[in-house]
Amino acid sequence: MGYFCCGNNHDLYNQLDEEVFTEEEKKEYALMVFLGIISISNPSQTYNFRVVSIFERALIEGFGATLQDLTFGSAEYQLYKSYRDNLLTFTEAKQVQQLREMSRLLGLEREAFIDEGLDVFNRFNGSYLRAEYETTINTARAGKQWAKFEQQKSTKPMLTYKTQEDSRVRIEHRVLNNITRPINDPFWDLYYPPNGWNCRCFVVNSSTAVPSTNIPIDEINKEIPDLFKFNPGKTGYVFSPSHPYYKGTLERIGQFV
Repeated sequence: MGYFCCGNNHDLYNQLDEEVFTEEEKKEYALMVFLGIISISNPSQTYNFRVVSIFERALIEGFGATLQDLTFGSAEYQLYKSYRDNLLTFTEAKQVQQLREMSRLLGLEREAFIDEGLDVFNRFNGSYLRAEYETTINTARAGKQWAKFEQQKSTKPMLTYKTQEDSRVRIEHRVLNNITRPINDPFWDLYYPPNGWNCRCFVVNSSTAVPSTNIPIDEINKEIPDLFKFNPGKTGYVFSPSHPYYKGTLERIGQFV
């Protein structure tokens, strides 16, 4: 167990536009790492629960329901449960990587360690966590949509990839816009959105769309990051096993779930 104090900051945000941890909590965490009370072999369970609560909020927002709202044993229930389990292990891996970076600073004096340790903590729980939060929303929404497509595939078997068609669309996603393939085509195993951090792409189904030909697969495959090459509606992943957090952390995962 870890000793990182809970505090009173348990609000879950509709948008992750506030700090998840107070400055006092951040410093306490860094100090506990410096003293060896929190370590890779003894991570903070309070940290895990705090971050998981944030991801749970994103999951609810993206899925549009809680687990209790869903019919027990249904496809949507199983998908939501898989997402939640995935987020638990992802959070563990996240903290292991965070502690791995902080442990490299242990030769420093106490104040210097806390200062530099806070830089690491703020990165993992600032810009990283915000991107992960948004990705959880987008992935949960896309996965639930896939479940709907599966239910409708007998009458609407064709899927079409869509971007927002505005100036913010990244170049590597423009080539995907309006590609149409059957729902059972392997294309969707790798390129069903989201296909990057803060990806806003989506898919629509229809009964009349004509399948695309001459798809530039080599170009698409080169541009889409490997950690996003999966279908969240089929795999039950929010974050795939190829995410960098999992590198060298698998032997540590399982203490929290």
